[in-house]
Amino acid sequence: MKKTSLLLALAGAATAASAQVPDASIKLNIYANYFSQQTGRTTIRLYDTLGHVSTVGLRLRTDLGFQVYAAQKFQIIPHGGDPDQLDEYYVESPGNWVVGKQYLPFGAGSLFHESALAVRSDISITSLELPVSVAACDAGPGRQLGVVARVGDHI
Repeated sequence: MKKTSLLLALAGAATAASAQVPDASIKLNIYANYFSQQTGRTTIRLYDTLGHVSTVGLRLRTDLGFQVYAAQKFQIIPHGGDPDQLDEYYVESPGNWVVGKQYLPFGAGSLFHESALAVRSDISITSLELPVSVAACDAGPGRQLGVVARVGDHI
């Protein structure tokens, strides 16, 4: 509840600072998976075998260029690393910085796919035209803690 209140307060502050109604968009990701065991038990899961969860998200963009994003999971992965119902929530200056719960810049996001509370900065080494992402994170006990960096695109 505290996280939702914080997100709404940040969205309200971004809206008040922009002097115009922000541009809103809804994002829907569905990863449905039909799972059948030999014992005859079958289930439908709303996450895939790589840990990508189905989410619905709301993005608010202000005329100053800031963005506020929040996404909620449809289903929590049992015994997964993230017991939180909110998948992501952050405030961002696109191409500069991101503050909040986000996916860390590690590889393509296919093998290591967990979100954490982090502060991230995206910079570019102009002489080499090389993008660099650096994030400091703390996801709580038993989860990610430290600094993560990625050099190059994640494509």
